[in-house]
Amino acid sequence: MSPDLVEAVIQHIDRLRRAGLPTGPGAQLVPNVRGGRISRQRVARIVREAADAATAAVEAKGLPPLPHITPTACAAPTSPSRCWPTAST
Repeated sequence: MSPDLVEAVIQHIDRLRRAGLPTGPGAQLVPNVRGGRISRQRVARIVREAADAATAAVEAKGLPPLPHITPTACAAPTSPSRCWPTAST
Protein backbone atom coordinates (compact mmCIF):
# COMPACT_ATOMS: atom_id res chain seq x y z
CA MET A 1 0.00 0.00 0.00
CA SER A 2 1.13 3.53 -0.66
CA PRO A 3 1.88 5.76 2.34
CA ASP A 4 -1.20 7.87 1.51
CA LEU A 5 -3.43 4.79 1.48
CA VAL A 6 -1.94 3.57 4.77
CA GLU A 7 -2.72 6.96 6.36
CA ALA A 8 -6.30 6.86 5.01
CA VAL A 9 -6.83 3.34 6.40
CA ILE A 10 -5.43 4.35 9.80
CA GLN A 11 -7.80 7.34 9.92
CA HIS A 12 -10.71 5.12 8.88
CA ILE A 13 -9.96 2.57 11.62
CA ASP A 14 -9.74 5.42 14.13
CA ARG A 15 -13.21 6.64 13.05
CA LEU A 16 -14.58 3.10 13.42
CA ARG A 17 -13.09 2.85 16.92
CA ARG A 18 -14.59 6.22 17.95
CA ALA A 19 -17.98 5.06 16.60
CA GLY A 20 -17.79 2.03 18.88
CA LEU A 21 -17.47 -0.52 16.08
CA PRO A 22 -15.07 -3.48 16.36
CA THR A 23 -11.57 -2.88 14.95
CA GLY A 24 -9.77 -6.09 15.88
CA PRO A 25 -8.25 -8.68 13.54
CA GLY A 26 -11.62 -10.37 12.90
CA ALA A 27 -13.52 -7.13 12.29
CA GLN A 28 -14.60 -5.84 8.88
CA LEU A 29 -12.57 -2.89 7.54
CA VAL A 30 -15.69 -1.52 5.84
CA PRO A 31 -18.60 -2.75 7.97
CA ASN A 32 -22.31 -2.34 7.47
CA VAL A 33 -24.29 -0.27 10.00
CA ARG A 34 -24.40 -3.20 12.43
CA GLY A 35 -20.66 -3.89 12.19
CA GLY A 36 -21.01 -6.96 9.95
CA ARG A 37 -20.03 -7.65 6.38
CA ILE A 38 -21.10 -5.01 3.84
CA SER A 39 -22.95 -6.25 0.75
CA ARG A 40 -21.28 -6.12 -2.64
CA GLN A 41 -24.19 -4.02 -3.92
CA ARG A 42 -23.48 -1.38 -1.28
CA VAL A 43 -19.77 -1.47 -2.12
CA ALA A 44 -20.62 -0.96 -5.79
CA ARG A 45 -22.80 2.04 -4.94
CA ILE A 46 -20.08 3.61 -2.77
CA VAL A 47 -17.40 3.08 -5.43
CA ARG A 48 -19.69 4.48 -8.16
CA GLU A 49 -20.38 7.61 -6.09
CA ALA A 50 -16.66 8.05 -5.36
CA ALA A 51 -15.79 7.61 -9.05
CA ASP A 52 -18.42 10.18 -10.05
CA ALA A 53 -17.04 12.65 -7.48
CA ALA A 54 -13.45 12.03 -8.63
CA THR A 55 -14.43 12.48 -12.29
CA ALA A 56 -16.17 15.76 -11.47
CA ALA A 57 -13.11 16.99 -9.57
CA VAL A 58 -10.78 16.05 -12.43
CA GLU A 59 -13.01 17.67 -15.04
CA ALA A 60 -13.26 20.82 -12.90
CA LYS A 61 -9.47 21.13 -13.26
CA GLY A 62 -9.83 20.94 -17.05
CA LEU A 63 -8.42 17.42 -17.31
CA PRO A 64 -9.99 14.57 -19.32
CA PRO A 65 -12.58 12.44 -17.48
CA LEU A 66 -11.57 9.21 -15.78
CA PRO A 67 -12.35 5.96 -17.65
CA HIS A 68 -15.45 4.14 -16.45
CA ILE A 69 -15.49 0.46 -15.54
CA THR A 70 -18.29 -1.74 -16.82
CA PRO A 71 -18.90 -5.37 -15.85
CA THR A 72 -18.46 -8.09 -18.44
CA ALA A 73 -20.39 -11.31 -18.77
CA CYS A 74 -19.73 -13.77 -15.98
CA ALA A 75 -17.92 -17.02 -16.67
CA ALA A 76 -20.56 -18.77 -14.58
CA PRO A 77 -23.95 -17.03 -14.12
CA THR A 78 -24.33 -18.46 -10.61
CA SER A 79 -20.93 -17.20 -9.47
CA PRO A 80 -20.73 -13.39 -9.31
CA SER A 81 -17.20 -13.67 -7.94
CA ARG A 82 -16.11 -14.84 -11.40
CA CYS A 83 -17.16 -11.57 -13.05
CA TRP A 84 -14.27 -9.35 -14.07
CA PRO A 85 -14.61 -5.68 -15.01
CA THR A 86 -13.09 -4.20 -18.13
CA ALA A 87 -12.32 -0.58 -18.90
CA SER A 88 -14.67 1.00 -21.40
CA THR A 89 -14.20 4.18 -23.32
